[in-house]
Amino acid sequence: MKFSARLSVVMTTLLVAGLALVGAAPANAAAGDPPAPVSGAPSSPSGFTEWNGLLYFSAVAEGDVYSSLFSYDGTTFTQILSSPVGPTQLHAFGDELIFEAIPDINALPSYIYALYSYDGTTITQVPGAFESPNDFVTVGDTVYFQASVAGSLQLWQYDGTATAAVAGGAVAPTRLSEFGGKVYFEGGVDPFRVLYSYDPATPATPAAPVAGSPIGADEVVAYDGTGYLGTGSGLYRFDGTTFTPVDTPADAVGGLTVFDGALYFTGYAGGFGAVYYYRDGVTTAVAGTVTETGSYVDYKGVLYFLGFSGGQPVLVGIANGVATAVPGSPPYPFEMTVFQGKLYFQADGADGFPAMYVYEGPGPMLAPTGVDAAAIVMLALALLGAGAVVLVARRRVTAA
Repeated sequence: MKFSARLSVVMTTLLVAGLALVGAAPANAAAGDPPAPVSGAPSSPSGFTEWNGLLYFSAVAEGDVYSSLFSYDGTTFTQILSSPVGPTQLHAFGDELIFEAIPDINALPSYIYALYSYDGTTITQVPGAFESPNDFVTVGDTVYFQASVAGSLQLWQYDGTATAAVAGGAVAPTRLSEFGGKVYFEGGVDPFRVLYSYDPATPATPAAPVAGSPIGADEVVAYDGTGYLGTGSGLYRFDGTTFTPVDTPADAVGGLTVFDGALYFTGYAGGFGAVYYYRDGVTTAVAGTVTETGSYVDYKGVLYFLGFSGGQPVLVGIANGVATAVPGSPPYPFEMTVFQGKLYFQADGADGFPAMYVYEGPGPMLAPTGVDAAAIVMLALALLGAGAVVLVARRRVTAA
C-alpha cells in the first residue's frame, strides 16, 4: 500500500473516532427511555411515601369523586377501602403511616382535617383538640407537626399513643426540621419571623427563638459537620448557636439538599430561581438552570428537579455540576420519589390531568464534566495531527 493511501486510511479512522466521541458526549442530552405513565395507576396521585416496603399515596379511583389512600407494590395498585376522604401529608413514623384527612366531607359550613394513623391493616383517627395537622418531622420516637387550634397555628407532638401541644409553640410554626436532636421551625409574627428551637430532652423548657436568627428561616440541613439554612436574605451556616452568612449571589435561598459531597439549593435573585451548589467555601451556579421549586431527589447519582428547558417545565437532572433536560419528559413533574430502584413522580398526563409516571434513568448524564462538542472536535483534530506526524516520521525512517 502506498504511503498516501496508508495515511488516508489512518486519518479516516482517526476522524471517525473523533466524530464518534462527539456523538457519544452531547452537552445537553441523556440516554435511555423517556419517562412513561404507569399503567393502571389511579388519577391525580400525590404524596408518594414509601412505608413497609410499599409506596403509599393519595389518588382518585376510577368512578370516584374524592381521593383516597392507595398502595403500590411495583406491579399492583390497591385502594385502601377504609380510607377517609382526601388523605394528604403522608409521613412514615415507625410502624405507623400517619396523615391528615377529612372525617366528614358533608360537614357544614366547612369540613376539617384530622390526624389519622394506619398500621397496615386498620386506619384510626388519632384524638386531638386541633385541626389540619401537617408539616410532620420525626425526632427520636416522637413526631412533631403544625396544627390549627381556634384559628391559631401551634406546634404539637404525637408519640404513637397520644397527642399534646408543645409549650411555647403557639407562634404559627412552619418549615419544621430536625438538627442535632432538636426541633427547629420558623415562627413569630410577619414580617419578623425567625428560627425557633425546641429540645425534646428538656420538655419543660418552652420553644423559643434562637438568638441572632435571620428573618425568614427555612429548614435546617446538616452538611459537612454543621447546619445550614436558607433565609429571605441568603444562605447561613448554623452550629446550633451562631449564624454565619455564606457568600452567595442569591438574595433568598431555599430547598437545601446534600448531594455528591456538596450542598445544593435554589437561589432567587428576582423572578424564578436558579440552582447553586456550595462546596469548600465556594458557591457555584449550575449553568442554564431555571426552577421555581425547592424540591430535589437523588436517583442513580443524578439530582433531579423540576426545571425549565425551552421555556417548558420538565424533568432536569444534574451530574457533576452539569444540568441536562430529560428527553421526553412530561410537563410539570412534581413529588419525585425513588421506589424499588425507579423514579416515580406526578406530572401532567396526555389529558392534562395529573398522572403517575416512572423513569428508569440511565444514571449520570453523558458529558458529565461539561466538555462540549466543540472541545471534542478539537481533540479529534489533534488526534489527526498526531497521526499524520507519526506517519511522516515513519516514512522518513523507511526512506533512510
